[in-house]
Amino acid sequence: MENDLQALILAEIKSLRDDLYNYSRESGERITSLEIHVKTGITGNGTPSRLSVVERTVESLQRWRWMILGGASAISALISALATYAVHLLSLTK
Repeated sequence: MENDLQALILAEIKSLRDDLYNYSRESGERITSLEIHVKTGITGNGTPSRLSVVERTVESLQRWRWMILGGASAISALISALATYAVHLLSLTK
C-alpha cells in the first residue's frame, strides 16, 4: 500500500513537471511569435513597416495643414484688399 502511494505521488509529480515543461515551451513560442510581429511592425522586414507608413502619413498631413493655412491667409488678404478697395471706391463716389 505504501509503495502504491509513493508510485501515485511520483506519477503526479512527473505529470506536473511535464505540464510545467509544456507550458514553458508554449509560452516561449508565443513570446517569440509576438516579438517577431512587433519587430516586423516596426522594421518592416523588407516591406514598408506600419511605423514608416504612419510617419509618411503624418508628414503628408503636416504639409497639407501648412498649404491650407497658407491658402486661408491668401484668401483673407485678398478679401481685405478687396474690401479696402471697395471702401476707397465708395468714398470717391460721395
